[in-house]
Amino acid sequence: MTRRRAGRLGAVLVVLASCPVGINAAFVVNRSEGGAQIVNAAILLSSLLSAATVPGWLWLLHP
Repeated sequence: MTRRRAGRLGAVLVVLASCPVGINAAFVVNRSEGGAQIVNAAILLSSLLSAATVPGWLWLLHP
């Protein structure tokens, strides 16, 4: 793997890691009837934070 390609792969992984929590967690918790408020709060918080962090990471990682 070339150094440039490895750098791009690293950038993709960083951006994916900065994305919000998946909505699928809410479906799993609602089915098991436990902790729905905590999971919904985590989804909301991670979505709001990712709105600020994803553009920041893209700006920092852009060559």
